Amino acid sequence: MPKTTYIILTYQKNMKDAEETKRVLKEQNGVNASIVVGYGFGENALDGSQTTKNKVLSMAWKDILLPNIPKGQNIVYFEDDIRMNPGVNLKRLVAKQQKDKTDIFWFVYRKGKLTNKPPHNVITGTQGIYFSAKAVQEVRDWFNGEGSGKRHIQINGKISKFIREHTDLKFKQHPYSLGREVDHHSVISAEANVKGFEAKQAKKNKKSRKDLREKQ
Repeated sequence: MPKTTYIILTYQKNMKDAEETKRVLKEQNGVNASIVVGYGFGENALDGSQTTKNKVLSMAWKDILLPNIPKGQNIVYFEDDIRMNPGVNLKRLVAKQQKDKTDIFWFVYRKGKLTNKPPHNVITGTQGIYFSAKAVQEVRDWFNGEGSGKRHIQINGKISKFIREHTDLKFKQHPYSLGREVDHHSVISAEANVKGFEAKQAKKNKKSRKDLREKQ
């Protein structure tokens, strides 16, 4: 049976949250997760483009997470602010997916279903997802092929699109989320908001200078 690796994706400025999540998963759920450091906001990706609030996770998946997963391994992917609900036996949950030959099991999320009518056939929130070794390989190939596109969409939309297009994979979504996000300060959101405000202010100042020149 393929080995299962538990992974927490984070970024440098959020390492404390990731380390706390790793500790809680070990103490409460008995799993030892590895921390993978992805991109932060405004960093340059491998394709030369700059990460944004919407792009940062999908770009980290493509450039950093997927290339470093050994072939032939199942993974359980977590975001760095995840907590499982009380009473959830994570190891047993994962073992069941392996026994049932499930390729993708989305078990921690905010809302949504792939069975909803378009354009609402998206699951929002990638807080906890199991991928079989077969699914990992297909996701990796897709991210580097037809799914690479210059238009980087948010990761939940990206994974939802992948699942809809790969009907050969056995997919399950738990009827309700088996975990939740811990409230914490989002550095990426804060930096994105500041940059957005600065861009708007610069545009406003430019317009004011133009109006002033026209009046003179």
